[in-house]
Amino acid sequence: MWRGNHTAGHAGYNWQWGPTVGGLEFDFSGADIDQMSPFSIPTAALATFSFTREVKIDELACARGRLGYVVFPNLLLYGTAGVGWAHFRLTTTQLSAAGALVTATSFSDDFGWVAGAGLEWKFWDHLLLRGEWLHYDFG
Repeated sequence: MWRGNHTAGHAGYNWQWGPTVGGLEFDFSGADIDQMSPFSIPTAALATFSFTREVKIDELACARGRLGYVVFPNLLLYGTAGVGWAHFRLTTTQLSAAGALVTATSFSDDFGWVAGAGLEWKFWDHLLLRGEWLHYDFG
């Protein structure tokens, strides 16, 4: 199970045609999202090797388009989709039957897609309050 949180920065621009709103957005997040999974492998010599695999996402970013509709005055319902990027850290720790501990860490930058939906309330001329759900997929 993935667990964690993130802190985000956001920039974008919107255009409005009557009740329809379209825009482009860019997000960057410093993330602390991780998943840990232990497993073991028995060998022919009746020894067992135990492993722990931890995958951590340190950073997330995306560039998205969005399209929405003003459902009430100053309340926008929208959908969004685009390209996503994540910086992963994979750490594998091995504990052998003899008690030896070996750790290996690797890093990768992966690209995928991101999509979501949200509600946005314009409570002042250029000030907005937003609730958004995003799904990132890196294959």
